[in-house]
Amino acid sequence: MENPTDTFRAAMRRHVTGVTVVTTRLDGRAWGMTVSAFTSVCLEPPTVLACLRRTTAAAEEILRTGRFGVSLLAEDQDEISRRCAAPGAPKFLDDVCGAAPTHSPVVDGAVVGFDCVLVRSAELGDHVALFGEVAAVVSGPTPGAHPLLYTDGDYLSLPPRTAA
Repeated sequence: MENPTDTFRAAMRRHVTGVTVVTTRLDGRAWGMTVSAFTSVCLEPPTVLACLRRTTAAAEEILRTGRFGVSLLAEDQDEISRRCAAPGAPKFLDDVCGAAPTHSPVVDGAVVGFDCVLVRSAELGDHVALFGEVAAVVSGPTPGAHPLLYTDGDYLSLPPRTAA
């Protein structure tokens, strides 16, 4: 008999998603965690939703401080995604965060970054849903840059844009 958790995991791996890193400050340093569950919630006020495993250092710190950042990584930032997804490994990002004048760290060179104030959280299963009101939006340095995409356990790239 097939395990329902494994079946669900295999089904969700087929979803294509932009790769996001949720950031906070841990011991005064930029810290990040790759997440697959991120979306906008509403425009008034501008609010986003990110889901993290609730026992992680990032989730605990965000719930304590009430602030977090979200960076939609650019297609050449897969190394940052891998670093922030490695279980049990340090995820300090001092070397790739810092240029933006925001309260929460955002990844330099990301397609876009959001500096968020936690307005609500909800625990469900082994995760916590974080609702953040966007205090600032940081646009990436390259207008029209492609985001890093992920599906079926691998990164993928979009073809180059052509003039219309």
